[in-house]
Amino acid sequence: PLIASYIGVFFIVLTHTLIGKQLGFVDIEDGIYTFISLFFLVGLIASLLCAFIMAWLTRHMDLESCKEIKTSRISKSVIWLALLISFLCAYFIYSAGTRLGSFVSEDFENALTYGVPGHVFAVLVSLMPFVLKRYHADKRKSILFLLLCILILLFMKQVKYWVMIPFVWMVWYSVVSGYIKLTVSRLIFLSVTIIFLLMSFFFLVYFMKVVSSTTGQTIDYSAVIYDIMIHFFGYLYSGILTFSVYFRQGMFNNLSVNDLMGLFAGPINVLNLILGENLINLELTRPFVVLNNYSGTVGNVPSLW
Repeated sequence: PLIASYIGVFFIVLTHTLIGKQLGFVDIEDGIYTFISLFFLVGLIASLLCAFIMAWLTRHMDLESCKEIKTSRISKSVIWLALLISFLCAYFIYSAGTRLGSFVSEDFENALTYGVPGHVFAVLVSLMPFVLKRYHADKRKSILFLLLCILILLFMKQVKYWVMIPFVWMVWYSVVSGYIKLTVSRLIFLSVTIIFLLMSFFFLVYFMKVVSSTTGQTIDYSAVIYDIMIHFFGYLYSGILTFSVYFRQGMFNNLSVNDLMGLFAGPINVLNLILGENLINLELTRPFVVLNNYSGTVGNVPSLW
């Protein structure tokens, strides 16, 4: 996991070095590389500790016999449940689109994100691993078609990561489970294909929004594609460049020990709510800062990824 994560960080930094400045994006502060190295070192130590602890915990286990235990097949009822939830999601898409008069808008996206539709879509995502496992067990084209339909339904939400994360996970699961046997050439082909499909999906989401919002008007497609490209790289660089600008402005110089509680605010606030205590509410300033001098791209979420 550490190496996989930092391949992403390396890719972001490398592409920024090669083309980021030419596209108008601000520079990365040299001090950020210290943070990257520090987090890599912490992650490496954590990974090694986990490896040694697991080796110690399993020192008396017969791991070879564990490998021979066959995994139980997924029940057919999961497929019927996935079909039912898919029809419900399709109904919510149709209902929201007809009610709002558009299938591509912020209101349409919100209608599928909150309330009962939002929870039903969440259930649909959670069913995907079981449907995929059933497909690998039976190799039936109908189940593969169901998986593609689920991805299309998730695409209609127009929230990018609702499709990107399940898609990447499906490929990753198929590889580590041994259903897809990797060679060097197949690894390169698979990686390039995934990157191409993810970028195509990103472009398609925004292209649909532009086309639907300019009905009856002449569209400069080259300008639209260029704007989406800048938007794409803005997404790619926003975390590390926002971190860099905040670092340059000295926003992390006045952090206190109490600010560390923000890392654990989620579980602590659940406990505080149960006990009737006051919730942790940290007021950390995160203003929007300009990341691209040409396009005016802004960001306010500092991170390395």
